Amino acid sequence: MGASYTNTVVYWADRERLIVLLNERGRRAFVSPTINGATAVCDKDSSQSATKTFELTELLAWKLNCAAWGVSVYDDDVFEYRLFSGEMLLDEYNSSPTYFSTSAGLAAPSGGIEEKLCRAFGVNDRDKVSAIGAALHYNKPDILEDEVSEDEYNRIVDSTKYVFEHERHREILGLLGLPTWFSELSYGGLLGRYPKEADLNQFARTEPT
Repeated sequence: MGASYTNTVVYWADRERLIVLLNERGRRAFVSPTINGATAVCDKDSSQSATKTFELTELLAWKLNCAAWGVSVYDDDVFEYRLFSGEMLLDEYNSSPTYFSTSAGLAAPSGGIEEKLCRAFGVNDRDKVSAIGAALHYNKPDILEDEVSEDEYNRIVDSTKYVFEHERHREILGLLGLPTWFSELSYGGLLGRYPKEADLNQFARTEPT
């Protein structure tokens, strides 16, 4: 099994207001320190659901009048996101839109407009915008281990840019100027003190009242 996680990053939102809002809504969550204007939220109730994560992301963008980027990675095979600003859905993305289809092969990534993602996080450098576009739209080879020889399979894996979807997420975070350890950040992971770069002493924790 690969990594599965969800989180939401809000940008240029007041962290104290964010914490108050989560408490008012009865959310059990971890709230990261604000780094380069970005604050990550790892919510327990939505930790196993992309749909619930995106609903929370939409709520935070609306209530805090900010950009909010909700991310879900499933089994390191599917990377999805929804990007909101205020009351507007700006962008949505799925790295493998036919992954759960029993009749179709793996399709190329859908959605993902790099200019919108970069604009939301204040990135104007053309090279970085282009690199984020390349990361979003990179199409992994659709091949199973039992379809080819072991040597051929290993060759394909070695030449694949992102074997795991958290690697794609991590690269995009870095290009946006955000902490790369926000990838794989989750409520359950933080309970187990993972990732190691996350200092829990710097996190706030909200609880239902």
